[in-house]
Amino acid sequence: VTGKYLHEIGEVDEIWVSPMLRACQTAEPITKSTGAKVRVMPDLHEIHGAFSRDESGNISVLPGRTCREIEEAHDGFRVQTVYMADPDNAGPDTGYYEGRGFETESGCIRRAEAVASRLAEHAAQARGTCVVVVAHGIFFSKLVTAIIGGHMKAAKHLNCAITRFDMSETGDVMLSYLNNVNHLEPYPELLPRKMGGGLV
Repeated sequence: VTGKYLHEIGEVDEIWVSPMLRACQTAEPITKSTGAKVRVMPDLHEIHGAFSRDESGNISVLPGRTCREIEEAHDGFRVQTVYMADPDNAGPDTGYYEGRGFETESGCIRRAEAVASRLAEHAAQARGTCVVVVAHGIFFSKLVTAIIGGHMKAAKHLNCAITRFDMSETGDVMLSYLNNVNHLEPYPELLPRKMGGGLV
């Protein structure tokens, strides 16, 4: 659905996707619809990173899927190891989250700010190109806040929604739309629903 919508609204040059399985699965039909190059960015993962929690609430940090596992599972996806914790020693069998700890909210905010800066640099260097970012709800909310900056304390991004920013080579940012769900309207069961005064 999203891939068809993006194909209809214009050319997509690159897709930056989180290495987490659900994000890669979301990106697959988008790349098939658009033919865009896919870059798996290890730092687009959801808040807290790769971890498991046992019945007692104890947290174990996991290395995440390896570069080889990601690239073999998703045709044409290429992991950008430069954004891993230890890029100089990252190889095909290195997990995307290897060498990192359980991420705090402040760590997630710093990471979102770094990604926002990278998007701005890309806009300055590759003028007129379109990058689609496929990530996760909480991280994307932090990313939207980092991109807009200023006095906005926080943004809430809905899962499955599309947000569009236009960035100029001089660093100006225009928010074209936030939490657009028009692409889901033919599929009402996918639309966010109201619960307790909010959207889920």
